Amino acid sequence: MILAQLGLLVCTLAPFALASGCGGGSLADAAPCVTPTALPSGTTGAAQARQYLSTVSSGIDRIKKLRTDERALYPDRSFSRNSDFRTQFAAYADASVCGATALRDLKPPTTVFQSYDDGLDASLAQFIDHMKFGREAVRKRNVSEYRQWFEGVDTKLEAIPPVPTIGRGGNPP
Repeated sequence: MILAQLGLLVCTLAPFALASGCGGGSLADAAPCVTPTALPSGTTGAAQARQYLSTVSSGIDRIKKLRTDERALYPDRSFSRNSDFRTQFAAYADASVCGATALRDLKPPTTVFQSYDDGLDASLAQFIDHMKFGREAVRKRNVSEYRQWFEGVDTKLEAIPPVPTIGRGGNPP
């Protein structure tokens, strides 16, 4: 479980390190996401279900924290043509996309969670597309598109379904 969560953390934070070296003139392409560590296959039943749900919960929390941190840096939601803003926003968008992609690629341990996972994957796909749209708006210095991104990003985050609880035996109640 710790390895899976560590892999998801590396996936989420790697773009920050890679994007920080970008120059001020143009925005670098999105950094490739690090492949997350898969859930260990040695666990079974309830332990495997708890591990899956814990990893998903941690990943969702990280994505939401990235948004909270970004909002704290730019509380007035203003677009800036400043290279520091653009570089930082690109790193935020890349980290968000990588974290959401890692969650989307995480497969449930049993078919019991398939319905939840399908809904999670759909909402993450919309979030990923929206983050890429925002990154492109900042790259192009398009204030109108950035405002569209800003107006929709929290809605995309809120659309990510909460992690279900599990009952005895590792199944959702």
